[in-house]
Amino acid sequence: MIDRIQKVYGVGAIDPVKRRTGQKSQAEGTAEGGGSDGLEVSAFGRELTKALGELRTIPDVRVDKVRELKDQIESGTYRVDSLGLASRLIEAGLLGDLE
Repeated sequence: MIDRIQKVYGVGAIDPVKRRTGQKSQAEGTAEGGGSDGLEVSAFGRELTKALGELRTIPDVRVDKVRELKDQIESGTYRVDSLGLASRLIEAGLLGDLE
């Protein structure tokens, strides 16, 4: 029984096909440059990449809007639409958007 285990895991564990023919497997051939790898991107993938590229050009912060609000707050002219704010808070609460 030990002899059988040594043949499987021991020194004699060589692929008999490779030993007899001396040929390399396809995976070994591509590792040495015998083959080529390729990549094919779907139309959806190309569109997604294009859309992500365009999104990266849009700034995260609207600097002009922030500057305008900051100026209003500093000058004391900023007014909160309390009724509009309250109705949006209630609507968000009813729709479950407050998380």
